Amino acid sequence: MLIVAIPKSASSSLEHSIAKICKIKHRQTLFHAQPIPENCNKLHLYHSDVRTITNEQVDQFSSQKCIYKQHIFPSAENLHLLKKQPKIILLRPPEEIIYSYYRAEKQHIHKQLEEFEGFKSPEEWIEQAKKIGLLSDLNFFYEQWSAESKKYPQTHFLIHYSELISQSEKTLEATINFLGLPYKTKKMELLKKRYASNSIIKRYIRKIINN
Repeated sequence: MLIVAIPKSASSSLEHSIAKICKIKHRQTLFHAQPIPENCNKLHLYHSDVRTITNEQVDQFSSQKCIYKQHIFPSAENLHLLKKQPKIILLRPPEEIIYSYYRAEKQHIHKQLEEFEGFKSPEEWIEQAKKIGLLSDLNFFYEQWSAESKKYPQTHFLIHYSELISQSEKTLEATINFLGLPYKTKKMELLKKRYASNSIIKRYIRKIINN
């Protein structure tokens, strides 16, 4: 099962919440070495799963035993590979995402982004994001996945960040029902989780040590 999420959209919270409610595994896979998607300018530098996916990964994402959360860029090839795959699409307005990157850096949640060094206000970040092509990537991500969701509603369940935050219980229940997952709890709670690169790195190191 698959969540395709634009960055900074509370996707980790959604992923962990579904896993807890439905008692299934969850994960995000990173594919640094795979090709950069067509039409992607900068987003691949910020998120290492913004890559061209493979048929093998599509097979993994179809598993009913695990919920995957990925930032899959909507290139023509990726859209073709995932066309028949039922999936959750989680979107947030692109300028809000730039503001979120800004806040995360100022609060030392994320490491400093070199291309934004010296820019001190959210407005300056927006202008820089436009200049380097990052905002263009986010707009493309938002518009293409939104269009796909409208075109193929049987296999695309569209959620907006604002709905997930303001109507968490209703949105979680609708999402789980779309995925066809069983659950027993009556309490649909959205867990507060952040993407933690350190935990992924530690898991990767443990895998190397154990192999």
